[in-house]
Amino acid sequence: MGILGGGADETDEDAAALGLELPAAARRRDALPVLPENWDALTVFIAVQTQWRYGPSGHPTGLDYSGCRAATRAMGLKWRKVFGNLREMESAALEAVQGR
Repeated sequence: MGILGGGADETDEDAAALGLELPAAARRRDALPVLPENWDALTVFIAVQTQWRYGPSGHPTGLDYSGCRAATRAMGLKWRKVFGNLREMESAALEAVQGR
């Protein structure tokens, strides 16, 4: 079961796609402590993993917000509620991928 409770667990594959290798402790179901007020934004961030834009160098430059907004609405969530946290996760992901 996936980390969000549905489907197959693709955590290792998702990490590998981002060039990351997760330690064994991160694979535990209880290894993702998330404050309740951040859960919706995390759920959206995981759901929009196909919405990354890439520059000419082949590196991600950020999320396509129009696609993210559509996905957020399709999930029955409010864009204004998740947008700020989504941007913070986007920034952290870009820093991790770019090695800053």
